[in-house]
Amino acid sequence: RPTAEVKRAIKQILGFKAIWFLGIFHGLSYGSLNNLGNWLPSMLADLDGGQAADWAGAAVAVLLLGAFGRAFGGRLLGWWSRGRGVTLAVLAILILYLIMGLAGQKYALLGGAMLMALACGSTYGGVFTLSASAGAAYAATAMGVMNTIGNLVNVGLTLVFGYVRQYTGEFSLSLIAVSVLGMVCWLAGRKLILEMDERSRP
Repeated sequence: RPTAEVKRAIKQILGFKAIWFLGIFHGLSYGSLNNLGNWLPSMLADLDGGQAADWAGAAVAVLLLGAFGRAFGGRLLGWWSRGRGVTLAVLAILILYLIMGLAGQKYALLGGAMLMALACGSTYGGVFTLSASAGAAYAATAMGVMNTIGNLVNVGLTLVFGYVRQYTGEFSLSLIAVSVLGMVCWLAGRKLILEMDERSRP
């Protein structure tokens, strides 16, 4: 029966740890790009002492760079394996979070955000092709689970940035916290992603 098959597929994928970490990595990339588009003008205005509207163009530039990063992601897959490309890009994102959180200077924040946007966009090809490599019978379920986890991480990032800004008056602590927590996830999931990539190769 279709319902039984769906339940079996979901159970199989939920027990696949690499999919969970792939979803977290996706959330740290796609979610970071979304949140840069939402929060970057406010982050820059806090450091500049001006209004968020003064920095609206920065958000547009970052989102455009994210789109270029997605286009460039296919080229990266020609140089590196999918697992290596995704894990290195997410590591770059987490390092940039730390630099942006510690810098306390508007142009350092802007430059870091632009580099991060490129790194965020570059993960899409690797993430989605890896999630589909769970097997033909489970590909759609794996992509659905991975996307759900990524969306939850995206929402979590939005809440962290908003609440930290509300209660501390600045974003720096949230940037540092995301870097530290993300690094814990990266260390725990990196090997699983690389092994998933290795198993899926013909």
